[in-house]
Amino acid sequence: MPSKTLPAEVTDHIIDFFHDDKKSLQSTSLVCRSWCPRSRFNLFRTITIRIHEQDLEEFLLFLLHDKRQPRHSQPVARSIRALRLCGPYFAFGRHDLDPSTLYITPKLLLDLLNVLTEVKELSLSDIALDAPVHLAVVSTSNASQEPTATHAVSRRTLEVLTMKNIGMHSSSGEDFARILALFSSVSTLRISSPFWPGFPFMMHDIPINPTVPVAKIPDIATLDLNARVVTPYLLALLRQVPRRTIREVRVVCSMRVEVQSFGRFLDEIGPSVEQLSIDYDGLLARNHIDSPEHLQEFNIGACSALSMLTLRLTLHTDSAHFSLEHNTGCFFVLTQLLGYTPPSLRTLVIRVDLPGQGELGRLQSLFEHALDAELQWLRLALRQRRNVEEVRFLWDGAVDSLEYTAQLDAINEGLRSKLSDLDHARLSFGTIYGYPIESGS
Repeated sequence: MPSKTLPAEVTDHIIDFFHDDKKSLQSTSLVCRSWCPRSRFNLFRTITIRIHEQDLEEFLLFLLHDKRQPRHSQPVARSIRALRLCGPYFAFGRHDLDPSTLYITPKLLLDLLNVLTEVKELSLSDIALDAPVHLAVVSTSNASQEPTATHAVSRRTLEVLTMKNIGMHSSSGEDFARILALFSSVSTLRISSPFWPGFPFMMHDIPINPTVPVAKIPDIATLDLNARVVTPYLLALLRQVPRRTIREVRVVCSMRVEVQSFGRFLDEIGPSVEQLSIDYDGLLARNHIDSPEHLQEFNIGACSALSMLTLRLTLHTDSAHFSLEHNTGCFFVLTQLLGYTPPSLRTLVIRVDLPGQGELGRLQSLFEHALDAELQWLRLALRQRRNVEEVRFLWDGAVDSLEYTAQLDAINEGLRSKLSDLDHARLSFGTIYGYPIESGS
């Protein structure tokens, strides 16, 4: 009697259930030849390389060697969808590391991505980028120009570029523009906490249109920026996106100069923005908001197509005078920014960073007893914005336990009761489990 086998579509689906179980995937890849491709696809889907411990050039040579081998299954390189290149945590604050081990050249990055043709996400964290040397300056007047090494990534599938705690060998903004232009296929750009001490910071030191010595900045659709002191320069640079392609912007502002640069950025890009997220907790902590006029500098009204606004709050649960003032400031800024929104706004998301499990009872008490006036401000602001169809509280950093969930449910019910007279806006609640996500994510 002939043996019966499952169709490949079924076995692939079964293997996919082990997508985050490395040990099981190693086992399934050895069962039979037909199971190997799908096992390898899941096993090598995300690759993390710690450049201070592993040789990046050796990894590149391995990929090239593997690609040339005769086989019945696809090469490892074609299975990789996300590549993460990491240095040691807080690399630029440590004196026990050889700085040369943290540098990556643009040429090496291009060589890697030319082999990893299926990579969609590239993450660079706690490393330093060497300045590009002799990269061609592309003339927009010569459309027939042969593509050079600077164009290599534009024909690839790379969609998401994340740069976290990145240093630069050069302090020139033009060199960063050159590096950014290497990834012209990128649609999502995330920059968090760069270490670029030589970059201009104050508005009067930044040209209205910084020199960009390349054909174009990538046609970014999503921008996630927590760049601190480099924020003004980056926003000035990204104002030169050739087409108004940016649809979603997430920004962290800790100083007024960042707010001013963001407002100027929205003067150019605002009409195309449909989703906007602002974390302003740092402004409150530094007392950089003294009046409603300062909040007008965010220039939210320039986003004429805005449909969703997310405002991120961090509420203090203790009874200290400073904490009470901070919480009042959170809602003051929220209601003022809501007042500056365009008529196109349909959804307001209030994203609240949750305290630890032992502090959730205090947060519940805060909403029940200490924030009555602030919630009244919110009600009045929403009544004046009858175009808003949904108000969503998003709890960030919840613990997955029955007790914690029960306390959150009690907070939700209390808010429903206090905001029950919002007849035009649907009230909803959402939860993000795990530790609070880092600002700018």
